Amino acid sequence: MAQTADRILIGGRIWCGKEEGFVEALAISGEHVLAVGTSAEIENLRSADTDVIDLGGRLAIPALNDAHTHMAMIGLHLLDIDIRPGLVSSVTDICDKIAERAETVPAGTWVVARGYDDTKLTETRDPTRAELDAAAPDHPVFVARTCGHVGIANSKALELARMPHPIPATASLAGPTVS
Repeated sequence: MAQTADRILIGGRIWCGKEEGFVEALAISGEHVLAVGTSAEIENLRSADTDVIDLGGRLAIPALNDAHTHMAMIGLHLLDIDIRPGLVSSVTDICDKIAERAETVPAGTWVVARGYDDTKLTETRDPTRAELDAAAPDHPVFVARTCGHVGIANSKALELARMPHPIPATASLAGPTVS
């Protein structure tokens, strides 16, 4: 006897992945996808006990289990300059990418880069404010380390944040440091 589906999804668009694209029907057996295809193809897997879910024209996608990925932030960071290891190997590479982006956007537009790892850079250090100033003097610049817990801003960004420069000697900073 042919295997039958415990559940079938029909009547909508079903996303199967970047390579596979969309299908119009999906059959599930237990916890596994049994088959995908046209409604007619999947109908052959239906039995009297099959639970049929009509999507009513809606989209179905595979379940997402976000253990701690901050999905919305990942989407926003797709607009940032990608400076992960393998794409940059030095502070100079980071500054070159910032300068390239700055040339393509109007003065005053934020230039944000994310993903460097100072331990994997030739200089084994973070970029400095002065280096970021030189790379994009007419733009506020913010560069975030791969962990997201360290960030460097240029003078224009600090000016917009109303951070005095130099920091007064009598200033008491509880938390982040500015240098």
